[in-house]
Amino acid sequence: FEPEGVLAFRVTPRYGDEDPARIRARIERTLEGLGSVPAIESAGEAMLLPGIPGEREEEFRLVGGRADTEPKLIAESRAVSASYFPTLGIPLVAGEPCRQAGQDGTVDAMVNRRFAESYFADRSPIGRQLAVEPLHYRIVGIVGDARELGTNRSPVPTVYGCSSAPDPSPWYLVRTRLEPAVAAQTVRAKLAELEPLRPVHDVAPLAQMIGNVYAEERLQAILIT
Repeated sequence: FEPEGVLAFRVTPRYGDEDPARIRARIERTLEGLGSVPAIESAGEAMLLPGIPGEREEEFRLVGGRADTEPKLIAESRAVSASYFPTLGIPLVAGEPCRQAGQDGTVDAMVNRRFAESYFADRSPIGRQLAVEPLHYRIVGIVGDARELGTNRSPVPTVYGCSSAPDPSPWYLVRTRLEPAVAAQTVRAKLAELEPLRPVHDVAPLAQMIGNVYAEERLQAILIT
């Protein structure tokens, strides 16, 4: 993925804001509002920041059965908005882009190339359904591998559920042509229109956030050198 030009931030949740449907509606309204700003190319949302350590590994069940001799479907699980991929520059490899809501009670999902090669080497995973309680996913596309768990770690099999994370304070990601300081002012101004009683916090360029994670390792390398 491409972190340069992406600003990350969170919005303070409202006390008692726990209803998943209301949270998703607020997130989608926020993304729509941010996307209407001319200086913002795209806006996405995720429960976890990309490129920063934070695992959420789960075992998925293939709806329709899977032979006992085949390996278990162990993959990193990520809840993201449908706009997450273009915002971060993660390319679509096969299939079609996901939508915010699937049909028949399922959620559209994307899997990365590593997932497809690891578990569906002789066939396409597109159109197959995965289950992990309480959700059912329908795979609609394959995206390129991204170092979601850290820039110093190889990509792992990953399933992206394309449904706004039901978290009162998710991470928002906006790709902008502006300088970081100017972009932050623009974002704060727009959020003040949308939700004047909710302060914006943890505002910083995504590349800077990722760099801060490895500051100690860089210092050690400099001292050793």
